Amino acid sequence: MQSDTGFPCINQREGKMTENRIIDTKTAADMLGLKPNTLYKWAKYKKSIPYIDYGMSIRFYECDVIEFRKQHYFKKEH
Repeated sequence: MQSDTGFPCINQREGKMTENRIIDTKTAADMLGLKPNTLYKWAKYKKSIPYIDYGMSIRFYECDVIEFRKQHYFKKEH
């Protein structure tokens, strides 16, 4: 799902301005190297990352996830 939030986001891979997409918890968790349940708990209970209530689930703006990743060190396990 994509949505224009009225402000652009810098795409780190391409180095250009793109629209700020809305992404699901699994996609955001993959970007951070976390399990989706961990990210859900951080967002809902610790209020550590901005999120959007989306029915019975939550969504994230991609730029917020990128900014959160910049501010915190995440080592993705393979």
